[in-house]
Amino acid sequence: MAHKGLNNAAEWLTENGYTQGYATFWNGNAMTELTDGKLEVWTIQNLDSVYVPNWLQPKDHLTTDPEHPFLLIDTETDDAAEDSKLVQYGDCTEVYNDGRFVIYDFADAAAVHEAAEKAAQ
Repeated sequence: MAHKGLNNAAEWLTENGYTQGYATFWNGNAMTELTDGKLEVWTIQNLDSVYVPNWLQPKDHLTTDPEHPFLLIDTETDDAAEDSKLVQYGDCTEVYNDGRFVIYDFADAAAVHEAAEKAAQ
Protein backbone atom coordinates (compact mmCIF):
# COMPACT_ATOMS: atom_id res chain seq x y z
CA MET A 1 0.00 0.00 0.00
CA ALA A 2 1.38 3.38 -0.98
CA HIS A 3 1.69 6.21 1.50
CA LYS A 4 -1.13 8.73 1.48
CA GLY A 5 -0.44 11.44 -1.09
CA LEU A 6 2.28 9.56 -2.96
CA ASN A 7 -0.02 9.27 -5.96
CA ASN A 8 -0.22 13.08 -6.13
CA ALA A 9 3.58 13.41 -6.09
CA ALA A 10 3.96 10.68 -8.72
CA GLU A 11 1.31 12.30 -10.90
CA TRP A 12 3.03 15.68 -10.58
CA LEU A 13 6.31 14.13 -11.72
CA THR A 14 4.79 12.58 -14.84
CA GLU A 15 2.84 15.74 -15.67
CA ASN A 16 6.06 17.75 -15.46
CA GLY A 17 8.12 15.53 -17.73
CA TYR A 18 10.07 13.48 -15.19
CA THR A 19 10.61 9.83 -16.03
CA GLN A 20 13.51 8.60 -13.86
CA GLY A 21 14.68 9.23 -10.34
CA TYR A 22 15.56 8.04 -6.86
CA ALA A 23 13.50 7.25 -3.78
CA THR A 24 13.83 5.07 -0.71
CA PHE A 25 12.38 1.58 -0.65
CA TRP A 26 8.84 2.21 0.57
CA ASN A 27 8.14 4.77 -2.14
CA GLY A 28 10.21 3.75 -5.15
CA ASN A 29 8.40 0.69 -6.42
CA ALA A 30 5.02 2.15 -5.44
CA MET A 31 5.63 5.19 -7.68
CA THR A 32 6.38 2.93 -10.63
CA GLU A 33 3.14 1.03 -10.01
CA LEU A 34 1.05 4.16 -9.43
CA THR A 35 2.12 5.55 -12.81
CA ASP A 36 1.82 2.28 -14.76
CA GLY A 37 5.56 2.35 -15.40
CA LYS A 38 5.78 5.96 -16.58
CA LEU A 39 8.22 6.56 -13.71
CA GLU A 40 11.30 4.39 -13.39
CA VAL A 41 12.59 4.70 -9.85
CA TRP A 42 15.97 3.57 -8.53
CA THR A 43 15.52 2.48 -4.94
CA ILE A 44 18.36 3.76 -2.78
CA GLN A 45 19.17 2.54 0.71
CA ASN A 46 19.11 6.01 2.29
CA LEU A 47 19.21 9.69 1.44
CA ASP A 48 22.88 10.14 2.24
CA SER A 49 24.31 8.04 -0.60
CA VAL A 50 23.35 6.57 -3.94
CA TYR A 51 23.84 2.98 -2.86
CA VAL A 52 21.35 0.92 -4.89
CA PRO A 53 20.67 -2.38 -3.10
CA ASN A 54 20.40 -5.53 -5.19
CA TRP A 55 16.87 -6.18 -4.03
CA LEU A 56 13.43 -5.83 -5.63
CA GLN A 57 14.40 -3.65 -8.57
CA PRO A 58 15.62 -4.19 -12.11
CA LYS A 59 19.19 -5.46 -12.31
CA ASP A 60 20.18 -2.66 -14.69
CA HIS A 61 19.66 -0.20 -11.82
CA LEU A 62 22.89 -1.60 -10.38
CA THR A 63 24.90 -0.51 -13.42
CA THR A 64 23.04 2.48 -14.87
CA ASP A 65 21.84 5.82 -13.53
CA PRO A 66 18.79 7.94 -14.26
CA GLU A 67 19.60 10.52 -16.95
CA HIS A 68 17.86 13.58 -15.41
CA PRO A 69 16.97 12.37 -11.93
CA PHE A 70 14.58 13.53 -9.30
CA LEU A 71 14.91 12.64 -5.63
CA LEU A 72 11.70 12.03 -3.70
CA ILE A 73 11.78 12.41 0.08
CA ASP A 74 8.92 11.31 2.33
CA THR A 75 9.24 13.51 5.42
CA GLU A 76 7.24 11.04 7.55
CA THR A 77 9.38 7.99 6.83
CA ASP A 78 12.68 9.42 5.52
CA ASP A 79 13.03 12.33 8.01
CA ALA A 80 13.21 16.02 7.17
CA ALA A 81 14.21 16.79 3.59
CA GLU A 82 16.86 19.29 4.66
CA ASP A 83 18.56 16.55 6.72
CA SER A 84 19.31 14.52 3.60
CA LYS A 85 23.00 14.72 2.79
CA LEU A 86 22.21 14.36 -0.92
CA VAL A 87 20.25 17.61 -0.57
CA GLN A 88 22.75 19.31 1.77
CA TYR A 89 25.69 18.63 -0.54
CA GLY A 90 23.84 18.49 -3.83
CA ASP A 91 23.39 20.99 -6.58
CA CYS A 92 19.64 20.50 -6.65
CA THR A 93 16.42 22.49 -6.63
CA GLU A 94 13.23 21.82 -4.71
CA VAL A 95 10.49 21.50 -7.33
CA TYR A 96 7.60 20.02 -5.32
CA ASN A 97 6.53 20.14 -1.69
CA ASP A 98 3.09 19.20 -0.41
CA GLY A 99 4.08 19.14 3.24
CA ARG A 100 4.88 15.44 3.26
CA PHE A 101 6.57 14.64 -0.03
CA VAL A 102 9.41 16.83 -1.24
CA ILE A 103 10.96 16.39 -4.67
CA TYR A 104 14.34 17.73 -5.74
CA ASP A 105 15.59 18.05 -9.29
CA PHE A 106 19.22 17.25 -10.17
CA ALA A 107 20.72 18.21 -13.55
CA ASP A 108 22.07 14.70 -14.04
CA ALA A 109 23.19 11.58 -12.20
CA ALA A 110 26.73 12.95 -11.90
CA ALA A 111 25.36 15.72 -9.66
CA VAL A 112 23.80 13.11 -7.37
CA HIS A 113 27.03 11.10 -7.23
CA GLU A 114 29.02 14.25 -6.51
CA ALA A 115 26.71 15.06 -3.58
CA ALA A 116 27.14 11.52 -2.23
CA GLU A 117 30.94 11.81 -2.50
CA LYS A 118 30.95 15.12 -0.62
CA ALA A 119 28.65 13.65 2.03
CA ALA A 120 30.98 10.71 2.56
CA GLN A 121 34.00 12.94 3.28
